[in-house]
Amino acid sequence: MGINETAIKWIAWVLLTAAAGAWLAYSMMSESTDKSLFMPGPLSAGHHQLSERCDACHSDAFGGGEVIQQTCVDCHGNDRVKPFDSHPAKKFKDPRNADLLENINALQCISCHTEHKPELTAKDGLTQPVDVCFYCHQDVATERPSHEGMGFETCKDSGCHNFHNNRALYTNFLLKHLDESLLLGEMILPAREFVSLLDEVVDYPREKYPLKPLAEEDIDAPERLSAMTGAEKELPGKKKHWLETSHAASGVNCSACHIKQGAAMDTNSEVSTEKNPVWDDHPDHAACESCHSVEVSRFLQGKHGMRLKQGLSAMTPAQARLPMKKD
Repeated sequence: MGINETAIKWIAWVLLTAAAGAWLAYSMMSESTDKSLFMPGPLSAGHHQLSERCDACHSDAFGGGEVIQQTCVDCHGNDRVKPFDSHPAKKFKDPRNADLLENINALQCISCHTEHKPELTAKDGLTQPVDVCFYCHQDVATERPSHEGMGFETCKDSGCHNFHNNRALYTNFLLKHLDESLLLGEMILPAREFVSLLDEVVDYPREKYPLKPLAEEDIDAPERLSAMTGAEKELPGKKKHWLETSHAASGVNCSACHIKQGAAMDTNSEVSTEKNPVWDDHPDHAACESCHSVEVSRFLQGKHGMRLKQGLSAMTPAQARLPMKKD
């Protein structure tokens, strides 16, 4: 007796469903597969570079809002405190302001910055109405008559107010300097806070790179420089170019950047050591980190380095959402 046609269809449907489910499960759990298929919508301009790394935000595939909140804090937490943030979490944790949370939960980043919602997303990744300030400042005109009749959708116009960093129009500062001329007679910069650079200064490897200028005869990789230059006539110009750099003036030789420190070669498992150095014609940001840890750390936090921080390739102009110049 032949197999019933309906049974064959059911068996085929079950097998195809199981295969598709297995493939989707593998794609979700594997770290090496592209998970953009699972995105419910495009990412905002601030995060679109990370579309290949869902786990950058979804560190726990089955975690809830607390997981997302923690990843927000891990990346942006240092900027969300006084004086850089005019609305830090501390303000809303104050019992006197508890009633404000009834209108909008300002303790959760996703209350105002929800991803995968392009139809709601405005500038700066804001997914609240432009007049969101009304929730807490509906009585502002009683305290500031100058705001009488102004719509709450105009709060950010002309840079008047910024929810997170409102220092540009800090009222007390403006009143203090109200009678001064628009431009000072002597242009000065604010005093620098060198305490913030202390770690960088202390960690600088002075033993390896003494702070003294280097001369042409000090170049420690002349053969490699010749190979990279190609034409012999170009070599003097290359040497002159290097001697004019701040690296040469600070005692940093070729090997400081071009020798891989403890890194395996691309072609085999050989490791760079003092006796067997591995040369790198194109060192990346990791080579800079031994001397410039602070700069590299901040670079990886910005839009030009955020992909590198997540182990992705560097961003290209073709991946940019803003129009790029041809040159």
